[in-house]
Amino acid sequence: MKKLLALITTITMLTLCITSCSNIPLTGMDIEDPVTMEQLNTTGEYVSRGFIESIFTDNEEMFNACYPDGFIDSINSESDVPVFEEFKAAMNVDGEFLGTMFEAFNNYTEEEGYDEAGMRTSISFITGIPEEEIEALEIDKVKVYFKDSEGNAAQSIYFLVYSYQGEWYMYNVQNEDAEFKN
Repeated sequence: MKKLLALITTITMLTLCITSCSNIPLTGMDIEDPVTMEQLNTTGEYVSRGFIESIFTDNEEMFNACYPDGFIDSINSESDVPVFEEFKAAMNVDGEFLGTMFEAFNNYTEEEGYDEAGMRTSISFITGIPEEEIEALEIDKVKVYFKDSEGNAAQSIYFLVYSYQGEWYMYNVQNEDAEFKN
């Protein structure tokens, strides 16, 4: 149940983030090369970008790799619709996905003004990973580019990611302001 609640919250946040895209000229786009499977879990940037790219490029293997082994299987066992399909349905946009660009990150620490202990508890509760084994937390800001009938559009989306056993994983999509300092 707790995993299903986390999924519903994440899908809602993604839907709200994507529905407020702003139009930009083609020259204003600085799209980076797509994230590869080899890069995916090496940094917070790559897991954030890989997560959103996986949804828009229909790459379920990459999507699943954004989470610790077995986590998606656990959620799927509690749901009638696979998690990946839920995200794709929630993120359906009327246009063409063009790519992503990493903008910035904040360390999710007490020194930066965040409730690090509370977030570690939340991640532990949802994933089953012991709090003390979560190595680092970040909020990553990623710009997502689209082309629709009105032209080019972009939206910044914020992702909460964490490091566990030397690899980075997706936790949640943050709200638009995300208490982001950069």
